[in-house]
Amino acid sequence: MPVKHSTKIIPLFGPVYLDQYYGLSGVSSLQELTSQLMVPAFIIISLGVFFYLVIGGYKFLTSGGDKNAVESARRMITHALIAGLLIIFIFLIIKLLPEILGTPSLNIIP
Repeated sequence: MPVKHSTKIIPLFGPVYLDQYYGLSGVSSLQELTSQLMVPAFIIISLGVFFYLVIGGYKFLTSGGDKNAVESARRMITHALIAGLLIIFIFLIIKLLPEILGTPSLNIIP
C-alpha cells in the first residue's frame, strides 16, 4: 500500500492564509505580517542610531582634547548620521516604490 504524504501547496500569487497553516492568529497574509513588523523594526533601529549618536556626542564632549578620542567620537557621530540618512532613504523607498510602480496592493508600511 503506498504511503500518502501530506503536502501543503501555497500559491505564489493570491492570498496566503498564515493563520490557517502556521498558527499565526490575527495575521492572514504575508503582507500583513511584514506590515506589522516594519514599523517596530524602524522604531528600534532609529532608537539604536539615536543612542549611538548620543554616545558619540558624549565621547566628543569628554575627550579632553585627546586627538584619538576626538577622532573616534567624530567617526561615531558620522556613522550615526549616515545610518540615520540610510534609514530615512530606505523608509522612503519602501513607502514610495509601490506607488511609483503602480502597485498599491504591495504597500508594506501602513
